[in-house]
Amino acid sequence: MTTVALVGANGVLGTPLINALSAAPGYKYPIIVVTRDASKSKNTDKVKYVQGSADEKGSLEAIFKGVDVVLNISSVKANWTGILDAVKAAGVKVYVPSEFGVDYTQFPDFHFLDLKKNHLEAARAVKGLKVVAVQNGVFGEFAVKYPSFLRLDPKTNKANPINPDAKWSATFLDDIAAALAVVLSKPVNEIPDVLELSGSEVTFREYYEIYGKKKGVKVEIVPAESIAEARATVKKNEETHNYDDAAFGLYLHLLQAENKGQVNGSGNKYLKKFKTLEDAVF
Repeated sequence: MTTVALVGANGVLGTPLINALSAAPGYKYPIIVVTRDASKSKNTDKVKYVQGSADEKGSLEAIFKGVDVVLNISSVKANWTGILDAVKAAGVKVYVPSEFGVDYTQFPDFHFLDLKKNHLEAARAVKGLKVVAVQNGVFGEFAVKYPSFLRLDPKTNKANPINPDAKWSATFLDDIAAALAVVLSKPVNEIPDVLELSGSEVTFREYYEIYGKKKGVKVEIVPAESIAEARATVKKNEETHNYDDAAFGLYLHLLQAENKGQVNGSGNKYLKKFKTLEDAVF
């Protein structure tokens, strides 16, 4: 039976993962959820909230002792180095770093996600530690709730993608969590180094059509900057250390526009069915 600890469960993947791990076979309960204030959460027979922090020396190491798998789903603002140090010191067998996106190594000339890249490399360098990088494209919920993230203005129903026919992947949180719960219960030698999940593969044009049908509106695609212009802006943002939300959003959109936002879905075999954007309620 596999023992699991989660760090960063207050994020969007926290509840889906807790639910999936609580329902999946092959796990020893309770699942440990690390939090800064355990008094705010209620323990059950399946889930135990334990107070700890990567900023407190020895705190996480003590919690991780005897744990097989650690899932790091915290934000980039968390102390990832401290989390990994505790994973290493406690002798954890499997570590899932906070990836959950696309293969950003396809963009070697830009450095927006170097923090993730460097952390993944550091984890893979730990002897005897199995590291699983999860790639899932865009969170399906973001595509449904935040169309502006995909360059669609819900007020005007106008969209300005750089490349309307670029294809990208989207996967819903519950499916990511369910697939991970299946994978992490397996023997270590059967767990993949990269778990690629893809609930939907659509172009921007197809996404706008789905959105329009769901909302009963007509989405108009209007001109946008070229890939060359977007690349120049991203480069300038990096040179001036501009990493605000708009700059990061352009970086991600450029990655999609260059057809680097797809995930091959090789990990889809772990679930019978994935929810698609067509299935969603917008």
